[in-house]
Amino acid sequence: MDFSGGGPMSIVKIIRNESGETRQILNRDVANGDSYDVPAYLWFELYLNSEISDNVDTEDYVVNDGTQDLASDIGKKHLALFQPDSADSITYNNNISNLNSGNVQGAIDALSLFASAYGAVYAESENESGSSSSSFVQKVRLSVSDLAAGVYRIGWSFEYSGGSNNKDTAYRVQIDDTTTICEHEPRINKRDEWRSAAGFKYASLSSGNHYIDLDYRKVDTSAHIRRARLEIWRISLD
Repeated sequence: MDFSGGGPMSIVKIIRNESGETRQILNRDVANGDSYDVPAYLWFELYLNSEISDNVDTEDYVVNDGTQDLASDIGKKHLALFQPDSADSITYNNNISNLNSGNVQGAIDALSLFASAYGAVYAESENESGSSSSSFVQKVRLSVSDLAAGVYRIGWSFEYSGGSNNKDTAYRVQIDDTTTICEHEPRINKRDEWRSAAGFKYASLSSGNHYIDLDYRKVDTSAHIRRARLEIWRISLD
């Protein structure tokens, strides 16, 4: 089946960072003035991310549809676009028996329902970061908005190192900057020695907006972290 024009493949979502600094947009660090052509598999996360929406409002992020920059209000609507209004607007060559716009529309509706009910969201920051602060510093944040109340699986992984030999560092994962679901305070034997940590937690979350943070701090000299990843999966609804 050959799709052309009017269908989902024609939708492009590009975000340009005009904040004046490097920002983490979804799963990528984007330098000021650079653009991120968001792949389709991240569009559901893009739709849920309230921080991106807020930055479009303030024009720190500019949305482009592949042909032109969009005003902030139109840009936000474009980021929420997943599909054409109906299968009738899709142009295709029908080489399959019994394929019609009604069947295609049913598949579109089923896919939308599946993504809404069981979609996963993740964030990551791959580059190495270091801090000599004794207070926790945020490495990566996962933001979800308009979440349905239910039980969610929150997962994390990261690599860590210390500032010098035989020194302690500290790492934690928090929900909404209040509930700590993981805290790790390892000792590093050697500065250039990288170790990995990972885990998950099943948590009951209320409806609304939520944030998951992975933070780090020094205990003795400094703390270093890289390849930090967070994800959240819906397990069941209340």
